[in-house]
Amino acid sequence: MLVVTEYSIEVAVAQSSRESGIFSLAGVAPATRAGALPGDSAAEIALSPDGRHAYVGVRGSNRISVLDVDNDGGVRPRADVPGGGDWPRHHLVRNGWLHVAHERSGDVVTYPLDPASGLPGEAVGRVALSSPTALVPAGR
Repeated sequence: MLVVTEYSIEVAVAQSSRESGIFSLAGVAPATRAGALPGDSAAEIALSPDGRHAYVGVRGSNRISVLDVDNDGGVRPRADVPGGGDWPRHHLVRNGWLHVAHERSGDVVTYPLDPASGLPGEAVGRVALSSPTALVPAGR
């Protein structure tokens, strides 16, 4: 399990025992490649469907940090990319796309994800919404 910390802006790797279900801390890594900036706080972490990449939203500096996930579950920051709006509150990785909800700029921005690197490309869509705070898939 990956856990993002809001104020220290780190990703903790937790492992659970199959017998007891109790978690133990396996490691902690920075959530961003460039480090936290004054006024930053982390808001969301999402995993790619293949489990090779994690995405962390960082409010304040308004970026999405892309992390590589090792086979043993460890994480390593790969790149910090602009989030495309103000205050990336939540994001969703689905079907090769990254959708980012920006609470303060009032929009959801969509990026294609490169299947090899996991990095987002140029924004391909934007929808204006009043203060979006969470994205949930609504398919059958």
